[in-house]
Parts: sequence; structure tokens; C-alpha cells
Amino acid sequence: MDLQNFKLINDTYGHLIGDKLLKNIAQTLVANVRTQDSVIRFGGDEFIIILTNCTEDHIQYKIDKLKARLYAICYDTKSNLHITANFGYSHSNKFILSDAMLQTMIQKADSMMYNEKKLAKKSLNSTFI
Repeated sequence: MDLQNFKLINDTYGHLIGDKLLKNIAQTLVANVRTQDSVIRFGGDEFIIILTNCTEDHIQYKIDKLKARLYAICYDTKSNLHITANFGYSHSNKFILSDAMLQTMIQKADSMMYNEKKLAKKSLNSTFI
């Protein structure tokens, strides 16, 4: 998961506000996954969410739920600005704990996330034409 426009939030509202938002986002993610699942901050505004023992349909359901929960976070009430994020995922019915498999799964999820990010930007740009 990668937050949309988080650099702009930091640049506009300051890093202290950005840090508070990241903590709120992390808490929201953790509160909306099962105790057997994991939420890991992977970079500045990127998170890896590990869902264990679930189908691809459940993954998509969970992504939709998480997007809605994140959108509920309003960081500028005056302008009605909300947190939005792009997600990607990878799924395996036969997970084997190995560096190669982890790397492959992360790369697939990352690629899917960036494709969603490109589509979101393209959609936003076409709105302003």
C-alpha cells in the first residue's frame, strides 16, 4: 500500500502533522486486520499488509475495506481532504518462507500497486482537461 500525495501533505502541513497521520494510518490498518495478520511500514509512506490463510476474493474485500477506513481519516476539515491509498497484492496457495518467494511476492504486489497509482493519476488528469 502506498499513500497518495503524502509528500504534498508533509510539504503543506509539515512533518509533525505527517508523522501524526502516519501513526493514525498505521493504527487504522492494524485495527482493521485480524490478529493473525501483520502490518509493516515498508518505507516513507508505504506499508506491507500480510494476510494469512485467505482467498484472493478476501484480499480484494479487505483492500476495499481498508481504502474506506483510510478515507475516513480527514486531514484537512476546512478543505475536506481525506487519506487515499493505492494497493497491490500477490497471493499464493503454497507459501514457502524463502527470500526468493518473498521478493517475488513483494515485486508483484509493488508492480500492481504502481499500475493502480498510474491509473489514478491518469484518471485525475483527465478530470481536469
